[in-house]
Amino acid sequence: MQHIILMADIVQSHLYDQSDLMQVFRQAVQHVNRQFEAHLLSPLTITLGDEFQGVVRDVSAAVAIIWSLETATFLQKKPFELRYVLHEGPIDTPINRHIAYEMLGLGLTEARAFLNEMKGNSQRFRVNLQQTQASALLNEAFVIYLAIKRGWNPEKDRELLQVFFQNPDYKAAAVGLGKSRSLMWKRAKSLQIDAYHAVKSITYVAAGMAF
Repeated sequence: MQHIILMADIVQSHLYDQSDLMQVFRQAVQHVNRQFEAHLLSPLTITLGDEFQGVVRDVSAAVAIIWSLETATFLQKKPFELRYVLHEGPIDTPINRHIAYEMLGLGLTEARAFLNEMKGNSQRFRVNLQQTQASALLNEAFVIYLAIKRGWNPEKDRELLQVFFQNPDYKAAAVGLGKSRSLMWKRAKSLQIDAYHAVKSITYVAAGMAF
C-alpha cells in the first residue's frame, strides 16, 4: 500500500554543540507530533540522532509539518536547517502507530536513499509523489522559498519575522511592535514577506493536487 513518508535530517549537524542541538531537535519533533497527532499514521521518530522519519496521512499535512519545522528551526537562538524527503511509496509491514520503527517496504528504502544522496549536495527538499505535477510544483516552490530565506538574517530579523510569519500585514506588525508603518512596510518589502506567504500558499495548492 502506498503511504506518504516524511524523512529529514539536520544539515551539517557536526558544526553545532551536540547536546544543545539534540535537545532542541527533540523538542521540535515532539511539538510537531502533538500538533499534528491526528494527521500522523506513525509519529515522527528520531532514528539516528540527527534524523527523523514518520508516516503522514496526506501530503497537505506533510507540507504543514515542514512549514512548522521551518519556522521552529529558524526562530531558535542558534538556528539550524533540516533537509527533507517527502516520498510516496509502499510500506509492506503493518504501520506502527506508536513509533516509526520496525516497518519495511520499498517506500522507506527509497526515501532513505534519497536523503543520503542529498547529503552530497546543497539540496534541502526532495518531493517524490505519484502525482508528478504536484511533485514538480512543490520542488520548485521550495526552491523559491530558499531564495527568499537567503535574504533573512536570523539574528537581526528573528523578532520581526516571528510576527510576519503569523500575519503579513505590515500595519499590524507596526502596532504589535510599536514601530512606524513606513518602517514596517520597508522591512516587509526587503524581507519579501508577501512572496514568502504566496509561495507557502502555492505549496498547499500543490499538495491538494496529490490526491
